[in-house]
Amino acid sequence: QGRPRKNSCDLMPIREDYKLVEVSNLTTDELWDMTALFTTELSRRDDVQYRVCATPDSVKLKLSKL
Repeated sequence: QGRPRKNSCDLMPIREDYKLVEVSNLTTDELWDMTALFTTELSRRDDVQYRVCATPDSVKLKLSKL
């Protein structure tokens, strides 16, 4: 359903006011805002509540680095 997903999200351009934006140039806050925007819109379209969450292993690894 829809277009196939690309393997490298950091190379996928996002269209913003007729300009292409390189995802890797966005701030963390901008990425989270876009994630919320896209997740909310997909949830509305699919009538399903989507969530973004970290895996338990990735959280343990992150906490071990602090």
